[in-house]
Amino acid sequence: MENLEKKDIEPATDMEVVLFLAQHIENPCEDSNGNNLRDYYLRYARNTLKNMKDQNARNTLQRVIEIYSKK
Repeated sequence: MENLEKKDIEPATDMEVVLFLAQHIENPCEDSNGNNLRDYYLRYARNTLKNMKDQNARNTLQRVIEIYSKK
């Protein structure tokens, strides 16, 4: 198996991060007590918006946050 060094791994794009978060916001996991983790993912998404440079990704994530904050 080939050893990968950190320099070989490219950081995720803003849109890749949005797709990951949207998946978890739309279909949230549960913790060991059965509690829905959507609120955690929504908080994380709001904090992530601050660092995004891709406006399309920002708009998409903002819309996901708006939709699922009401549920």
